[in-house]
Amino acid sequence: RKMFAKGHKIKVGLARNARTQKWLIERLKEVGIDAEKSELSNILSGSRGGPKADRILSESERILKDKI
Repeated sequence: RKMFAKGHKIKVGLARNARTQKWLIERLKEVGIDAEKSELSNILSGSRGGPKADRILSESERILKDKI
């Protein structure tokens, strides 16, 4: 549930700022995190977990912190 809540918050932040998951993937790449679109989508929906998912969620929140 906690992961889903974080993913939902990130999706809302992207939408509010007219940003796409593709944009987020590019920002993640800039900090050394490679994520495929389907992988990111599964993480944001809460259907995928694990250490990489946790890192992606945390970094995504950091990237969007001023926008969420």
